[in-house]
Amino acid sequence: MSATEVCGDFLTKIYQYTFEYLKKRLGAPVVEMTSFEFWFTVPAIWSYAAKAATWEAARHAGFGSRICDTVNFIPEPEAAAGATLSWASLNNSIRPVQKGEILIICDCGGGTVDVITYIITDTGPFRFDELIAGAGGKCGSTFVDRNFHKWMSSRFGVAFDDVAAEKKGVGSRFMREFELHKHDFGHADNFLDIQFEVPLVMCNVKNGRNYDTEDCQVKLSAKDMQTFFEPAVNKIKQILKQQVDAVRHKHSDNILKIILVGGFGDSPYLNNELALWAKSQGNIELLCPENPQAAVVKGAALRGLQGIKSSKKRARAHYGIEMMREFREGIDPESLAAYDPWNINEKVCLNRAIWKIRKGDSIDEKSRISQCIEVTNSDDEDPSFSADLYCCKSDNPPEYTSDQGVDIVGTLHLDLSRSDLQHFKTKRIDGVKYWKIEYDLHIYPAPSDGLLHVRAVMNGGKEIGVTTIRYESDMEVPTLG
Repeated sequence: MSATEVCGDFLTKIYQYTFEYLKKRLGAPVVEMTSFEFWFTVPAIWSYAAKAATWEAARHAGFGSRICDTVNFIPEPEAAAGATLSWASLNNSIRPVQKGEILIICDCGGGTVDVITYIITDTGPFRFDELIAGAGGKCGSTFVDRNFHKWMSSRFGVAFDDVAAEKKGVGSRFMREFELHKHDFGHADNFLDIQFEVPLVMCNVKNGRNYDTEDCQVKLSAKDMQTFFEPAVNKIKQILKQQVDAVRHKHSDNILKIILVGGFGDSPYLNNELALWAKSQGNIELLCPENPQAAVVKGAALRGLQGIKSSKKRARAHYGIEMMREFREGIDPESLAAYDPWNINEKVCLNRAIWKIRKGDSIDEKSRISQCIEVTNSDDEDPSFSADLYCCKSDNPPEYTSDQGVDIVGTLHLDLSRSDLQHFKTKRIDGVKYWKIEYDLHIYPAPSDGLLHVRAVMNGGKEIGVTTIRYESDMEVPTLG
């Protein structure tokens, strides 16, 4: 089974339980006549491919299968920001957030860390915009677990490596005990003096500082625990530093708060380390709301119920498509030269990148990438058309899609096999009839449901053909919405 199918089976049980519960509490007739919005939270660093796979799994499970129901996606930091603003606006808040205030949301989860900077544009109701392009990395709490496993392998060698996966992997007693220590590490005032023990039976290990052979306990010092945390904590500081520097470079406003959310955000050690770091960056205040691990799901609910959302986002990369353009002698490489089949005397350059959205550009739900497409086909060729959507994370994108640093987001396919082509121009070349198919390609990168939408329209706005998207599987390709 694929990962999408496994997730789909898991979500099927959630979907079934949800409706069984609602029917029990509200009654089947009420549930049947009620429309539901399903909001899925996803890491901000996820690609369109990852979101599309999640959407496919959700649809497989039954979400959105009723005509009145919808499936939507919201980036986890945006959801957390909504919950945080709601929390900070309570009457008992010591200092509620103000219009114009700048907040950095640091969402530290199990696998990923997302950092996005927002500016409050309104407080009644709350509205906020992304101030600069967000950043993130795969340095969540499972990074600490992997460092622990590496330490075990380095310290005990084959004695640990040969332990069965069910005895040392996720869900094992070994990792459950370590998880308890990881969660509480840094809580006590004297945490650097505490010794930690984790049960694990290993063969051919001598009694020593790190293993008690009689009780079969792995013994960890606080210094050992720190070595598991430090790579992740340092990476998070690095991401935060980039955001702080970028804001201060472009805006004179002071950053007043960093809001720490997510399951890993509840770690006392991470809290302490980031609070000290924030203070060293000009007395930036670090806050962590109650139950930070629930901030994301609370924010998703508030998005659906109250419409609390980010009005504008910032592109994390350049986005564009590939087009033929007039060949520039002495500039374009001859290896990319070709001749336009419609005008056979016109020399053109292939693989020219047309960047429609620039890194850092402000985008919203109505933003779109538009490009006039011209395709020449003979009478016996399939008029359908495919084009790749590209992105580049470099500050200065190259001119050609074949250059290094340019990634494919996905392939857009327009099926015109059942379309009437009679209104397009025709020409006979060497006795063969050719069609010149012209239309506008509209790509909506950040609609309200969080997915990517594409339409092909003719003059007058009439949609033609059937458009589909096949995404690249690279999870590192960023999304706009």
